Amino acid sequence: MRPLLSLTLLTCCLAAPSWSQTVQGVDPHVFARPSDGGLVLQWNALANSSSVTIRRLLLGRPDAGVVVVAMLDAGATSWVEPVFDAGTRAIYRVQRNQQGGFGGEAVVLAGVEAPFIDDPGVVLVLVDDVNSVRLRSQLDQAVRDLRDDGFEVVEQAVPRTETPPQVKDRIIAVAAGATGRRVQVMLLGAIPRAFSGLQNPDGHPDHYGAWPADPYYADLSGLNWTDTSRGGVGAFFNDAGDGKFDQSYTSAVEVVVGRVDFEGLPVFGADAGTGLLGRYLDKVHRFRTGAAPLPRRALVRPGFGYFSGEAFGRAAYRDGTAILGVEPVDAPFFPTLEQDGGVLLAWGDGAGGPTSASGVTNSTELAMRVPQTRLMALFGSYFGDWSYSNALMRTALGSGEVVASFWYARPSVQVYGLGALESFGQSYARDTSFAYRSMPVYQALLGDPTLRLFYPSQVTSLAAQPGVSGVQLSWPPYTNRDFIGYHVYRRSLAGGIAGRLTATPVSTESFLDTTALPSTTYEWRVVAVVRETTGSGTFWNHSLGARSVAMTLAVPDAGVPSVDAGSIVDGGASVDAGSFVDGGSVADAGSFVDGGSVVDAGSIIDAGSMPDGGSVAEDAGVVADAGALEDAGSFVDAGAADAGSVVGSDAGSMMDAGFVPLPLEPMPTDPNPAVGGCGCSGAGGVLPMLTLIALIRRRRR
Repeated sequence: MRPLLSLTLLTCCLAAPSWSQTVQGVDPHVFARPSDGGLVLQWNALANSSSVTIRRLLLGRPDAGVVVVAMLDAGATSWVEPVFDAGTRAIYRVQRNQQGGFGGEAVVLAGVEAPFIDDPGVVLVLVDDVNSVRLRSQLDQAVRDLRDDGFEVVEQAVPRTETPPQVKDRIIAVAAGATGRRVQVMLLGAIPRAFSGLQNPDGHPDHYGAWPADPYYADLSGLNWTDTSRGGVGAFFNDAGDGKFDQSYTSAVEVVVGRVDFEGLPVFGADAGTGLLGRYLDKVHRFRTGAAPLPRRALVRPGFGYFSGEAFGRAAYRDGTAILGVEPVDAPFFPTLEQDGGVLLAWGDGAGGPTSASGVTNSTELAMRVPQTRLMALFGSYFGDWSYSNALMRTALGSGEVVASFWYARPSVQVYGLGALESFGQSYARDTSFAYRSMPVYQALLGDPTLRLFYPSQVTSLAAQPGVSGVQLSWPPYTNRDFIGYHVYRRSLAGGIAGRLTATPVSTESFLDTTALPSTTYEWRVVAVVRETTGSGTFWNHSLGARSVAMTLAVPDAGVPSVDAGSIVDGGASVDAGSFVDGGSVADAGSFVDGGSVVDAGSIIDAGSMPDGGSVAEDAGVVADAGALEDAGSFVDAGAADAGSVVGSDAGSMMDAGFVPLPLEPMPTDPNPAVGGCGCSGAGGVLPMLTLIALIRRRRR
């Protein structure tokens, strides 16, 4: 693979840029917006193009597949999908064609009034055993925030002496107990670092061998990870039986992994790891609660320029436009990131060393400055290996308001999904066919993988008052931009996934839950729903919720069999109230979590325990199953090679990263199902408690 040259040598070797040899000119810069019941795609004028091809993949419609929806003249800069129903999401791939073949492309995950996913899934928080004690307060706050965001949280303290296979066993066990649900893994602190492969993706012979390999933790079943090869140079030498794995690529990963690791960053001061981790958790709390918004603009510093067609900075123009609807500005990182409130997204590439990217920034500068940006994506030599002392990307993560960083090229990383309210982890781990991808082992997401890019302010409190007619919920008024209403969720503390009780967002600050079982302890959560307009369309976003726990009242005249609540309509799971036994207790409480203590109303703290293999079905709410399989199809038949893919490598260490058929990630076909049941009207559509009591008494007479 070609090494990343110094800027001086680069200038000497490459011809002066012409009309086609610019970073901006490689790909179309596409954004989407609703229009009169349809959808409009727009992009910049494309020089030296012969035509434009648009392909579409409708999400949630597995029979639709990938179709060519338009073949346009070279001068086209927009296209209209005349009918695009509210609630629809689709991936559009806009390809610029040149004489002789492929010229460049961009992808946008478009939506119009697209609802969010009710169940974001399970988060496994692995924190090293030292910081688990030292940062207990910040970790507890982080777990509360995740639960307020709808996640099921499993937290485990990991001894620093564990091996990577032991850590991976923890992940496998939690994922096995979350069948059909999304699983994201957060590695906090000194979690053991896996190393793997024989590669040097930056092209430097003195950097050939095993690199840090967090994707090892995300590939749960696809590969047999071996340790038998010998090769590499110096500190990167990979020997048989040394604990470094052989593989340079994963299979399609099953979970999403993000790392927050500040060990070995003396540029911030001696033993700064714990303090930096605590500071990171604090800034994530501010970000997630909507307390620290940044201007919706993007910055790019493409120091390598066109670079014989690789044009690394193209990622900023391609994805930044799809996310924000405006092209990024080419400007120096500093002072730009400290002026006028900063920017939301920043990309930069340049000739690098372990702690620097020439013309962009360096670790010493980042430790002294306060960059106001959420994403600092970087690319250059050496620092793609984030295990160095004072490594550039880990230093960036500890600086200012940065919450995520990654090495964004070779192969080109596409995070267009951020514009459709995907998390950093979800968007980073997917390819352009919306499937989890096979990843080079060195590609790591540094930061909390569960974070979205846009957060409205949080609902502040929730009161739950049980009564004879049901549980009365109330909360303070919410004021925020583009407010739509509120959604209410409920889950049993015996276990299970929260179910949504509101078919559509309610506009008042109160809700009467008449469907809860008697003598049962529940947790209710209310979130604000807001309309989010991005470069990908319009989406329903949600705030962090406010939660409250209460026990419902017992049913009078116990000992009489109860009425079966029956099946919930709209595909919901049936709920059998069972028999009231000895004063109204429900016979079968469902399965429980094996071991560990329950903390913060459902978060599991380590002790090495894992869920016992199945979640408990919610009683009467509808569970929006984020794990319901959606056959998203793939862009394999699109006939275009990924211009950002790795074509070959030095000594055969890199693989062809073109489009390959991959198994697709579970996605809900109906992310916000309406609640119904029994054909009854009212909240939840289940017989109100008073009616139930009346029926029981009538039978006794």
